[in-house]
Amino acid sequence: EWEQALEAYMRAFEAAEELNGSAHEATLDLWTEVSRLTLKTKQYDAAAAAFRHLINLHTVVLGANHYQMIAHWEALCKCYMFMQPAQMRAAKEALMQAHIVSCARNGRGDDRSLRLEQVLDSFGDESDPED
Repeated sequence: EWEQALEAYMRAFEAAEELNGSAHEATLDLWTEVSRLTLKTKQYDAAAAAFRHLINLHTVVLGANHYQMIAHWEALCKCYMFMQPAQMRAAKEALMQAHIVSCARNGRGDDRSLRLEQVLDSFGDESDPED
């Protein structure tokens, strides 16, 4: 059923992109759903590519610190973690970006920022992107 939904959203996205362009809000909303459904269908490499593209588009259109970016970075982190083999460094980098945006938007002491910080701490040193 997720596959059918993905196909339908993909057709709608392609039509919206042709009609409105890739930077239009409706087109971005459809691409967000395509990205989410790609993750739900366990196509992790494709989902990671879709979320990276979505992050790039939203950065240009909405700005790097827009609240939607937090969920996109978190979803990208999930994609990397579910890949075989897991891409732990890339996952941690994506989650670090979510944390940076959350701190900028909500403050470092906010519950959402603290939750992300706790998850980052659980990655440990073996996934340190600076190695």
